[in-house]
Amino acid sequence: MVKSKLSIDTLILESQRGEFDSLRAIIEDLKNVAFESFTKRLNMCGIGRGRPIKSLIVHTYIFSVLDSMSWRLKLSPEKIARELYRLTRNIGDVDHELDVYIQEELVDSAIEYTDFLSKLKDRQREKFVHSICTLSSAILETKEQRDYKYLLELSKRLVNVLVRELNDKLFQERSYAIGRLVILSKRTNSMRDLAELVRTMILSLPCSNQRISNLFAFYFIRILGILQKTTPYLHVPIDPYLSLVVNRLGLLKYELSSSLSYLSKTYRMVQKAFKIIQPNDTISLYSLRYVQETTCNIRTPKCYICPLMPCCNQHDRML
Repeated sequence: MVKSKLSIDTLILESQRGEFDSLRAIIEDLKNVAFESFTKRLNMCGIGRGRPIKSLIVHTYIFSVLDSMSWRLKLSPEKIARELYRLTRNIGDVDHELDVYIQEELVDSAIEYTDFLSKLKDRQREKFVHSICTLSSAILETKEQRDYKYLLELSKRLVNVLVRELNDKLFQERSYAIGRLVILSKRTNSMRDLAELVRTMILSLPCSNQRISNLFAFYFIRILGILQKTTPYLHVPIDPYLSLVVNRLGLLKYELSSSLSYLSKTYRMVQKAFKIIQPNDTISLYSLRYVQETTCNIRTPKCYICPLMPCCNQHDRML
């Protein structure tokens, strides 16, 4: 029976009793294969550590937006790669022509040549265009430096561009994230602060939410290996892939929604719960998405080959 409220105290007791030990062992065996599959998705889109950091930020952001829509639009990694290619081909080479990414009319016209972005509603499309142009403008104003100093400088430039370029309505919608970014850009003293800075930079863009900002941080830090020391402070992206498996496992004794707001109390409690369940490498819980995509399908789950079967409460009902 799923409880109506998430209980952190209950999870702590269950952890002390060793009830998550089996799951932790499975995830430890699974995470390298899962994360390799995420690396291949980025590579399909030409996103790799050999690229300039300015290009990685722009491409990884666009990829994260598309990936955040993959469940709803049934976008396979191949479809995402084609969509990203069509968009960037019609805007310009981000490595050498980043200045064209600040031209809203050009970015908007390039969307017409895509299959899925072209179907966005007008308001969402406007936010997407604003996000690409705003992020690109901030990057162009930031001098090349080592990763840590570069991101600190970029955060300050991004605040300036957001204040300068966003209309009143968009600015009001992002006011909390922008205010938080102002504080972090001036007072980032730890790896925890730096991880929060990366999340908040993306969250401050008009076309961003919890899922997109956490996907970006996951791909940028954990998969691409930039600022690796901040990995322990990543938040687990909460999306339909993860929620389906977490709920079938009965992991939280609580029905996890895939659309939690970054500012909600429930979001903070869920991230705390994930830390209790997998304290040493919390972001490895996102390998559960790989399980969903390969075995734990919505209608026809392959329970007989699922690595999570030993700790799944529902596999008998699914067979």
